Amino acid sequence: MIQQYIDKYIYLKSCDSTNDYAAKVLSISNPNQNYCIYTFDQQDGKGQIGRKWYCGQDQNIALSFLLELGYIKVRDQFGLNMAVALSVRDAMVDFIDPAFLTIKWPNDIYYKNQKLGGILIQNQIKGKQISHTIVGIGLNVNESQFPADLPNPISLYQIRPLNEKYNKLMVIQNLTEKLSKRLSMLLLHPSKVKEEYCNHLYRLGRKHDFIKEGVFFSGTITDISEDGKLCVDTSDGVQYFGFREIQYVI
Repeated sequence: MIQQYIDKYIYLKSCDSTNDYAAKVLSISNPNQNYCIYTFDQQDGKGQIGRKWYCGQDQNIALSFLLELGYIKVRDQFGLNMAVALSVRDAMVDFIDPAFLTIKWPNDIYYKNQKLGGILIQNQIKGKQISHTIVGIGLNVNESQFPADLPNPISLYQIRPLNEKYNKLMVIQNLTEKLSKRLSMLLLHPSKVKEEYCNHLYRLGRKHDFIKEGVFFSGTITDISEDGKLCVDTSDGVQYFGFREIQYVI
């Protein structure tokens, strides 16, 4: 079972990628402790499928949790994805209106139609189990103006400006607590994790436009399959899409 706390925090004044740093720690020591590695100045943040994650300098949070697992089977790894996404949403609920906070499948955190946070999970496999995981999280916290070439970012500060900007260490502490609770729920009540994940899905139950292989079509998101595929009810019936097989038209 995962320990219900972080054993060690590592602050990096600047780094290329907290996920890369966590991967080095894992490769060198094969740790039996849980780490939180964080920075406010990430130069080469990783997103899904080789994409970059913008961090800015001293405005936002980039962190990686390096966790010792062992109770999650490889075939159930999307459950980990759901628990992590819920924990990030949980942490944001403490700061902004939850009515507009959703999870864009598989693991982006959205406020209305804009991206507030992103997640990149890298698992180490041992046999049929996940032995360790690196959970990379990028959160837009105090940014007041993003680069023009970013598609649809938004920060906590842009949503709810404060006289003084958000305390980033408090945000990290809050996120750590929420992650611990969600991982415990995953162990004890995995069906509840999926139920809540589906309830908070971006565009759930409403007809919207999508793109597959350059072709536009309309459909309604209805569910998530047991292996983590997006279930969309289309004019051709319910179809199941894996990661990167479908794009949202936003």
